[in-house]
Amino acid sequence: MFVGYNKKRKINLAIHLSAIIMIQAQLTEKLSALERATLALLDHATTFPEAARTAKPALDTWSPIEVVYHLYLSERMSQLLVQRFISSGKKAPQESLKSSIGMWKLRFGNLLPVRIKAPGPVAKIPSNLEWDRVREEWLAQRRDLQSWLVGLSDEVVTSTCFRHPIAGDISLVQMLDFFLIHLNRHEQQIRKRLRA
Repeated sequence: MFVGYNKKRKINLAIHLSAIIMIQAQLTEKLSALERATLALLDHATTFPEAARTAKPALDTWSPIEVVYHLYLSERMSQLLVQRFISSGKKAPQESLKSSIGMWKLRFGNLLPVRIKAPGPVAKIPSNLEWDRVREEWLAQRRDLQSWLVGLSDEVVTSTCFRHPIAGDISLVQMLDFFLIHLNRHEQQIRKRLRA
């Protein structure tokens, strides 16, 4: 009986360790994809003159540098909101069918050619933005995000502690998917506006 118990315990430990490795690999993969996409966008925009990066196509439309700042601000505010939630001691449920459906709504919604109004906190864009400063702030934010996520437990990373206005409550792994979806949507705008 005792031998069987140890064997079962070892199997459970192996399964648990395997799950931890999978979640960490998933985080690393998503962070790497996000970093590659961000650097590609920033490097592309850097090849254009400052005037192209700051030109507004219309009075009520963001310039490429303002869109980049919005992307940075969205990631920063998202991280701060989740950190505040976690520090409150509240528990959130784990990823589920509901959060997967929320992500499906988000993916589908971002494929539609409709303008999505940014929530107030991530729509406040300061005037007189400087490209090098915005770029460095975003890259510094990304490094902070990466080191913070890697330090969290798998239970927290897979809990639905991030609330998105369209997707609803999603996990931190899914939050990284949102960041990439968001970046890809705005990348099209930035590239188009840089060519204008």
